Amino acid sequence: MERATKQETEEFSKSRGEPEFMLAIRLSALEKLSELKSAVFRYGLNISTDFSVDESSLKLFSRSDFEIKTTGPATAVNLDHGLKEHPESFRKHYGKSYRINNRMLAMNAAFLNGGVLIHLPKNSESLIRLKLKGGDADFSHVLVIAEEGSEATIVEEVSGKGNYRSGVVEIAAGANSSLRYAAVQKLGNCRQFTFKKASLSTNANVEWLDLTAGGSVVKSEVISDLIGDGSCCNAYSGFFGNGEQQYDFSTRVDHVGRNTNSTITNSGALKDKSRAIQQSFARICDTAHGAAAHQKAKALLLNEGTKAIPIPKLEIENNDVTATHEASVSRIDDEKTFYMMSRGIDEKTARKTFVRGFLEPFAQKISIEELKQDVEKIVSERMES
Repeated sequence: MERATKQETEEFSKSRGEPEFMLAIRLSALEKLSELKSAVFRYGLNISTDFSVDESSLKLFSRSDFEIKTTGPATAVNLDHGLKEHPESFRKHYGKSYRINNRMLAMNAAFLNGGVLIHLPKNSESLIRLKLKGGDADFSHVLVIAEEGSEATIVEEVSGKGNYRSGVVEIAAGANSSLRYAAVQKLGNCRQFTFKKASLSTNANVEWLDLTAGGSVVKSEVISDLIGDGSCCNAYSGFFGNGEQQYDFSTRVDHVGRNTNSTITNSGALKDKSRAIQQSFARICDTAHGAAAHQKAKALLLNEGTKAIPIPKLEIENNDVTATHEASVSRIDDEKTFYMMSRGIDEKTARKTFVRGFLEPFAQKISIEELKQDVEKIVSERMES
């Protein structure tokens, strides 16, 4: 397999006018890429997530930009402008919250071709909308720096018909800040890898909202470090798979500070031969006195060919905590469907109503009207097909 060369990487970085530290990050990731094994994740029920991507088949050094709309005092600029206008912000925060320990993260850093730098000023309130229409291969990084007391809702919409999409989101949440990051993924038949990481200071609050409907193979990782006392994270994800789609969701929260709180909720529906892995993990450190961690995973199977594995995990190193987990895999209730049909509702409408009701708890978490409409549209389209 032909791999990207050091010279190609240097030329691409130079063409974008990047500072030397960014080129060093690319070359380090390129070197790691040659050492890391192909990414294939295997689970029970013959479910596997295959990310052994043939790099030679992708247009690695293309350009990819976001359409950005901002309301409020926040600053949000595309990658090129961010590196030129705010190089120290990138140097201080970019890639600092995680290690590159798999091929997907190494590819993202080496072939980065788009992204956004978002800065939220102290005690401000903003709304940022990001829209990416993917090309053949997208490698993006959204970096969010939230100063003390800032509040923001960030809405990311991803669509397109490319072959591969890799998206990293990194949030540095200052003391008493409050952020909601909502992402809607409506890609075509491609592999998608997303990695999201938030580091929370004292009394900071981060809420993740993810709606996934596209992609042939999707692997999503969401990690939140509750470092500051009183910090809080809520991670909600919803999905609807059909055809032979394979979804691999992994959500993790590390409780470090005192009186920290987390909720992880993953729910979705599957039809045809689609499959899903729903992993949730909460770790409560010995320093996290008074922590509370709650997990819930639900999957609705619409026919015999579907499979789902919910995997909740807890690791507790402290007795002064509250922790719960719940997991269920179910099918459409025939009795409830029959009841609706006895009231004059046809079978297709009855089944659609049942699925809509199953996903309603996820939809209720969404305060953004467009996202609620996306949930409704996805349910209708998938049930009609």
